[in-house]
Amino acid sequence: MIVTPCKAKDIVYAIGNKDGHQIKDCTVVDFGFADAEHFQANVWFECDTDCEGCYFNDWSQSHCGEWSCSGEYGMGLIPIDDFGKTVFLTKEQAEQKLKELSENG
Repeated sequence: MIVTPCKAKDIVYAIGNKDGHQIKDCTVVDFGFADAEHFQANVWFECDTDCEGCYFNDWSQSHCGEWSCSGEYGMGLIPIDDFGKTVFLTKEQAEQKLKELSENG
């Protein structure tokens, strides 16, 4: 049995792990398996043009040469293992983690 850290329709807060950290408010849509071993939350979020420091700022190139972001169109995937590390159930927890990150340089 899999226990999820939250439920569908909950808001979670994802912190980007690159320079220019930002907190992204995400609405959990549902949960599912990425593969046989990895469980994830499927989320919606407000995608803007400021990609620096966004949790979903992960670009890849397709076989036909087009580039896309892992959070393109405001849809993203969050591995369950990220909860409590870079994804939090409250904005206060996310802000506290962001403060710790900025203090540790």
